[in-house]
Amino acid sequence: MLVYEEVIIQGVNVPFLQSLNASVGKGASLTALLDNVKNKSIPFRRTTRTLASDQIEPAILKILSTARANVPVVMRVEDKFSMMLMLHTIVPIPLEGQAAEQAAANLINAQQRNIVFTQKMTEVVDASKISYFGEFKPDAPGTKGKQQAITLPTPDPARATSKMYRQIRFAALLSFSFTVAMLLLTASMCIQRGTLWLPRLWPARKKETPMPYDYDVYMTSHIVELTLIAIAVSVLSALGYHLYLLWSIIPFWMMAVAIITGILVGTGSSRIFALQFVQRTMERFHWIPVVVFSLLIAATVFGTMRIVH
Repeated sequence: MLVYEEVIIQGVNVPFLQSLNASVGKGASLTALLDNVKNKSIPFRRTTRTLASDQIEPAILKILSTARANVPVVMRVEDKFSMMLMLHTIVPIPLEGQAAEQAAANLINAQQRNIVFTQKMTEVVDASKISYFGEFKPDAPGTKGKQQAITLPTPDPARATSKMYRQIRFAALLSFSFTVAMLLLTASMCIQRGTLWLPRLWPARKKETPMPYDYDVYMTSHIVELTLIAIAVSVLSALGYHLYLLWSIIPFWMMAVAIITGILVGTGSSRIFALQFVQRTMERFHWIPVVVFSLLIAATVFGTMRIVH
């Protein structure tokens, strides 16, 4: 809330306004200035206003914001009329309604931007090699016992190491998710085809025939196929969300290495489905591997989400 005097003077007399400005520089009060206006027989209108900042015209608010209390400011508005403003006081008032919500939102956004900026700058400093020379060198001669004028940024090796270990843990979780996803793919394809199916990193030879299970090959129903499709969509969504969680935490190259490693390990681990013991188990319990692997992926994504947030 601003309390100020507003004086509107008819016409624009530049020499007279300059004389008023000179009087202000000598410490003249608003009353003394108005006496000069009266002596010139110039019509004017004086008003004392008490308004909130959002109720004042931006041009006037800008002048009042930089004005000193009880010191008149003389100006002209183009060639239309002259004006004098004098700020009495600024009274803070609590905001209400939409104005309060907007102010709170702006404050929160500014704080979040400052936090993000500080974190980014800290990461840049920790990842940089900084050397100081001359008087700015920490162990320079003559600087002992003297306080530096500015605080010089220095990398924190412990913080950088901790961040690297954290990124490695996240990359390991991502790699584990893709490993389990490859095992889930193998189990699902075995159910869908009714025979042993193993993923390959290269195309199979034309003469190579699939390895059958010990039990007879069966035909899958439409319900089973729809169930497998629903599981596949859910798993792909979970993997996509896992990548989204880690997109801004670990570098892209580390993410790519984790994904490739997970696919390679999963492809190699899928060979366990060719073991006789696993084949006999799959003969009786087709869905156990699918359920277990799906739960493992969900648990990994949920654990990553808890750590991130």
